[in-house]
Amino acid sequence: MIVYNEDKTEILENYDLETGHIIEEKEIIHHPKTYPVEAKGYYKTIMEYPNGGKDVEWVEEVPGQEGHEAYDEEVIYHIYKPYTQKEIEEKRNLENIELYKRLLSETDYKVLKYIEGYIPENEYIYIRVEREYYRNKIREAEGKYNNNIDPEHLKEIQLQQALGKYDDENLESLFNEDETN
Repeated sequence: MIVYNEDKTEILENYDLETGHIIEEKEIIHHPKTYPVEAKGYYKTIMEYPNGGKDVEWVEEVPGQEGHEAYDEEVIYHIYKPYTQKEIEEKRNLENIELYKRLLSETDYKVLKYIEGYIPENEYIYIRVEREYYRNKIREAEGKYNNNIDPEHLKEIQLQQALGKYDDENLESLFNEDETN
């Protein structure tokens, strides 16, 4: 596959798919009808022999051409387009969302163990804080996180949640209250 720069002025040998992507661009090229042209030239004498024979070669001055009907040709260009800073941030955001969702799901079995009584309350507090941290990171990356919350206030909420003062429902309502203020 031949890859061009954005202006289609040069072929790129090296390009980084972490910092850009390849798009396909189609272009229609119209070829007009052409008529056949007979080749024009002359015979050039290369060597003459004493018996009157000659070696000659054809020298073509105007090349011949076959005629064809008019037609359109579709040309596909592969163009490397670097990501904008916004696209890089969005891509990083999506990767973070996937990471934190995976980390959150990896702790699901601990919740079940706690519910079934295999993990004591004093150990589960740390698991809850960890899971809430992942949820907050997901909310933040999805834009559902209220950026107006003071980080110190958030730490206090997380500490109080770990101590059992806030459960997830109370915490969610607390975030929603801050968004409306």
